[in-house]
Amino acid sequence: MNIDFYIKPGCINNKKQISILKENGHEVNTIDIFSTQWSEELLSRFFHDGKLENWINPVAPRLKYGEVTLDDFTEENIFPEMIKDNYLIRRPLIHAEGSYAYGFDSDLVKDLVNGEDVTSVLKCRQPRNRCK
Repeated sequence: MNIDFYIKPGCINNKKQISILKENGHEVNTIDIFSTQWSEELLSRFFHDGKLENWINPVAPRLKYGEVTLDDFTEENIFPEMIKDNYLIRRPLIHAEGSYAYGFDSDLVKDLVNGEDVTSVLKCRQPRNRCK
């Protein structure tokens, strides 16, 4: 299956996640999340379920340094904020055969990896100052 996989270039976990997908027989098209021309309509395809606070990258610099809190975001302002600051977007974003998902712990990913345990690649193991 062909998968569009939106990543932060240089992210070690994204590289490991791509390897897992390829090991499961998928063709992975990597796309730089920061070079993508986002629209609210496109972003909303990925974030169609779950809690809003799960849509946000918990180590985004603005959150990490206290410039904003999760309480500052609503369903009305989250996509404009993500477009303005791509670090707020929880990664990876995945598009596969008409399905969209965020994070590597989604039901879509579980299907793509045939239920393989992927917990080792869910959280960044880099020092906190290197991940965002």
